[in-house]
Amino acid sequence: MVKDILTASQPSQTVDSINKLLEIVAEQTRRWQFAEDDQNRPWFRGHASLGWKLQPSGLRGRQWGKHACQDENESFEEFLTKAPALGAPESIRSNLWDGYFLMQHYGVPTRLLDWTENVLVATYFALAARQCGADAAIWMLDPYELNERNDGFRKDEVISPGFIGNKARQRKKIDKWLPLSANRESHTIPPEPLAVYPAYFARRIENQKSCFTIHGSEVRGLDKLWKRGGPLLRIVIEGQNIAKIRSQLTDLGVDASSVYPDLDGLGMLLAAKWGPKKRDFPHHGVFVRLRPSKVHTGGIGVFAIRPIPKGTNIFAGDSDVLVWTALSALPKSGSLRKLYDDFGVFRDGWCTTPQSFNSLSPGWYLNNSNRPNVRCDENLDFIANRDIRTGEELTANYSSYSKSP
Repeated sequence: MVKDILTASQPSQTVDSINKLLEIVAEQTRRWQFAEDDQNRPWFRGHASLGWKLQPSGLRGRQWGKHACQDENESFEEFLTKAPALGAPESIRSNLWDGYFLMQHYGVPTRLLDWTENVLVATYFALAARQCGADAAIWMLDPYELNERNDGFRKDEVISPGFIGNKARQRKKIDKWLPLSANRESHTIPPEPLAVYPAYFARRIENQKSCFTIHGSEVRGLDKLWKRGGPLLRIVIEGQNIAKIRSQLTDLGVDASSVYPDLDGLGMLLAAKWGPKKRDFPHHGVFVRLRPSKVHTGGIGVFAIRPIPKGTNIFAGDSDVLVWTALSALPKSGSLRKLYDDFGVFRDGWCTTPQSFNSLSPGWYLNNSNRPNVRCDENLDFIANRDIRTGEELTANYSSYSKSP
């Protein structure tokens, strides 16, 4: 089957409303030559950031191989052993695919990516849990053409592994992607991703019209396919349009309670509906900015841009996530080690830093002084020791909260 798809030089479309989104979906569906009365339709997936890859949790940051396969099999066996006592469906005892889908459903790393047959559900997942900011994306996939690219799959074939009527040859074809199904020691699986339908063993799966792709050994399988003009379209929602489209979704009845038809969904809906809605401007609570230091020659310093009263938590609202790393695990020397020496807080053989040095905020640039105007409390918050004037450089006494290694 030959289909007229968008080329690699035209991999994305941009939308600013639900109406525009539906227009693009309808046009791409026609391009992929789905008949209007065809029960088989494209699939969709929502991403809260354009930076997210089409890579499953079980393969992020690693390649598929013997060790990855062993980790997957061990977690799979432990899940299948312990889940029945916690209310898992009986079907996972006889159908390994149902167990694998259920693992994904409850957050265990797998090679599965969640998709949906409902573009509005995908839009909800792209937008619901975020503030306006970076652009979001909705991915559109032709699962039938995806499967045609795998050896042995015929036109328009997407198999549901849990279907009792599957023939032996069908089970044999799809079980290649699930090593535990065939051979406990084997880590050889097909390279390309495959589209499969799950059994609807949970109400959420039904409401979300869930479907899945399972990655093969090629970690970037779907990303490469998209860049080569494969059966994928990325639909971009720019950050400034997110609040409007989220509101349009709510008007259409797509919200937490429809996507999560349980008490969790009701709680999320009520929190969004009746919880605090005030959004501060980015300058609220900001007292400082970075400038060339007066106490550290050639360095950067932190300077007050307005008066700071005594007792003020100067960097309140800073979203840094701190991580502790054993000194033995730090780089021994060079530029990378200097990042820890310059910005880390050292205690009892450990060093705390931001989760990534790429996220250094102004507080990490405070310079050392024996006569500081800022102190560090037990929560590693920086508090004004006295009233600080506009234009004054802020300093802290490093030895009061960090012990050199």
